[in-house]
Amino acid sequence: INNGASVSVASGTTKTFTLTPSAGYEVATLSYNGADVKSQIVNNQYTTPAVVTNATLSVTFSKSVYHLAIKSAESGTSDLVCDYGATPSFRFTPSVGWKISTVMYNGVDVTASLVNGVFAVPSITANALLTVTFELATALNVVTNNRVKVYSTQSNIVVEGTSAGETISLITAGGVQLKSIKSSGERIIISAPQGTTYLVKTATKTVKVAL
Repeated sequence: INNGASVSVASGTTKTFTLTPSAGYEVATLSYNGADVKSQIVNNQYTTPAVVTNATLSVTFSKSVYHLAIKSAESGTSDLVCDYGATPSFRFTPSVGWKISTVMYNGVDVTASLVNGVFAVPSITANALLTVTFELATALNVVTNNRVKVYSTQSNIVVEGTSAGETISLITAGGVQLKSIKSSGERIIISAPQGTTYLVKTATKTVKVAL
């Protein structure tokens, strides 16, 4: 119904209203005769109590807000609050001696999308996760393996592309080795305490990743 419109309801009956925000918006407040009834919305619908007198239903909408979690081995983890449809850009600058290894957006490798170290996030319509890892600029061995990819998810470190028999080590930023895993050539998932930065060492590269 239009703003300010009224509907007739038989005395003693209830009335159900469907609340349909425009794309990118959500219900901000809902009140019935001045009382907050937002918590009573079920499947975008609100049903009034039995109507026995004139009443007022008021609804307001606000732009949806989402959190873009950013995990960087250079600066840890932070959250960027974004309005619906926002398209923020990020420039990744490695420390001296390091280079960008992998950039992942919601689990998808977007490293090839970087332009001069800058990644433009697609239009945000839900909570999202952007992670970036860095590797030593100088290969550990003469033979390099660019297929090796290391990145973090919400709760684990993932290693892909290693060869069978290759050793993967998880090391703290202070140089303490926590785990040593022998690869069978499969995708490896490593669990570790969150909120810190680790070094993941393979036969061909050392990668710095935040968890």
